Amino acid sequence: MAPPRVGVELAAPGADPGGWLAEATAYEAAGVDSLWVGGGDDDPWVLLGALAAMTWRVRLAPPAGAAAHAASTVERLSGGRLLVVLVDAGAGLEAAVAGGEVERWARAAPPPGRRAWAEALAAAADADAHGLLVPATPGLLDLLRNPDDEDDRGDLRLTYG
Repeated sequence: MAPPRVGVELAAPGADPGGWLAEATAYEAAGVDSLWVGGGDDDPWVLLGALAAMTWRVRLAPPAGAAAHAASTVERLSGGRLLVVLVDAGAGLEAAVAGGEVERWARAAPPPGRRAWAEALAAAADADAHGLLVPATPGLLDLLRNPDDEDDRGDLRLTYG
């Protein structure tokens, strides 16, 4: 069985939308399968439209139950990369439709290190999940870019380039 895909749940953009968009493109460059936006105070469809304009490969997912009237626009702007969340089961699995296929995603806490990251991926695979959804955290990019690096001093590497 193939390893599960990785989805990243982005927090609200806050006061720095440029940094938020840069973070999203960094996650895409690191190889994540999908970016999921939360509810928050911002319109998720506007956020997805911005992500569609800034990314080219990563799939995009709104919160479960988001009004679908703008879905066709985001689907068109993203070139068919929209994931429609059907069920948000909290800590359990999420279901999404991608090109007519139903996918199950396991939600996990931010991994504190490489060993926990490997265990989370293995647990998602054991649960027959198509992907693993984790919140965006500062150390996640290092885990995605260097999954086999034993050094685990990504904080220094990111500081010095």
